[in-house]
Amino acid sequence: MRKGGKIALLIISIIIVGGGVTFGLVMATTWGKFEDSYNFSYKPDTPSPVKSIKVNTDIGNINIKYNSTPMDHYADLDVDILVRGPLVKGKSFSDIFKPIVWINESTSVITFSLETKELSWIFFSITSKVIINVTLRTDVVFDINADATTGDIDINVPENISVDTLDLEVTTGSIDFNANNNEITNNLKVKVTTGNIEVNLDNSIIGTDISLEATTGSIDFFAKNTTITTDFKAIATTGYVNLNFTSCKIGGNIRGKTDTGKITMKTYKMIYIQSSNWDIDATTGNVIIQIYQHSEMLNNVTGTVDVTTGNIRIDFEDTSPMVGSFYTANTDTGNIDYHDLGNFLELLGGFGSLDYITTSNYIYSLDLSATTGNIDIYGKSI
Repeated sequence: MRKGGKIALLIISIIIVGGGVTFGLVMATTWGKFEDSYNFSYKPDTPSPVKSIKVNTDIGNINIKYNSTPMDHYADLDVDILVRGPLVKGKSFSDIFKPIVWINESTSVITFSLETKELSWIFFSITSKVIINVTLRTDVVFDINADATTGDIDINVPENISVDTLDLEVTTGSIDFNANNNEITNNLKVKVTTGNIEVNLDNSIIGTDISLEATTGSIDFFAKNTTITTDFKAIATTGYVNLNFTSCKIGGNIRGKTDTGKITMKTYKMIYIQSSNWDIDATTGNVIIQIYQHSEMLNNVTGTVDVTTGNIRIDFEDTSPMVGSFYTANTDTGNIDYHDLGNFLELLGGFGSLDYITTSNYIYSLDLSATTGNIDIYGKSI
């Protein structure tokens, strides 16, 4: 190696080592932490049967629950903040956050907002914890709106609680919503930009449309013994959609969509309050639909299942002569296979159950289409 090259390498090495030493010194001399806690409460001068609450945060998790012991206030908010790492030494809440917004007087909407100042991200590089715990009173019906830029939202609604509207949104994080024996009357909307959604409904009545949307992330939906009186949709741009309905009553249409991902839909012992249309669509990904109709369904289900690149699989089973099932299938590039597991046959240019053309009063009728992919239909009618 030439002398000049050796000198250049030596200079680069000194810069790297020197930079590392400097970085270490900065880490050591500016390392610190601070912790803060805040509490906010709301009690109206004049009681109201329905109250709106809005909780926004730039960073941190929002946990919403209801009181398990008697409480005097309509709502309590407890905020816990921990920031630890380099550049934090000597810093306080006001160096990183804007003043907390808490509006609870002479207003129709209780509002809490926690915003960071510009460049505050440098303080969150090692350890940060921001938790906002919201406790609501069980005898008040709330409109709940929660929005987190970076963080998770978790909400649990106990038995026999009514919620007027529920609007949850996260930019980066996840949303988990659980309801057991509840009623939601006016709005149920859950949206994430990057993250996952999980919704669990048990023995509940949803008197409004359900909208679940994920731009990059997954959607898991589980409903059991639940009535959904209007439309349902779950849409993911990049991610899977997993829908599960068990012994539910459906009063509207069902929409499931993903641009890149997989759609899985399972129904068991369903009742349709009125005729329902299914619109299931995957641009790139597989679609699997499992239908187990072991009860009277009361109304018809029609719809389409479309895949651009991917496979479609239908599994159908019923135990009632009053229920029929029929499918048409088309693929530009791929195979179509019909699998008779009991009392299914090719008929009328498609594949259906024998009782579809004999004794059935109500039917599942789906048109299946794949541009590039295979279609498999497994049918069993007992």
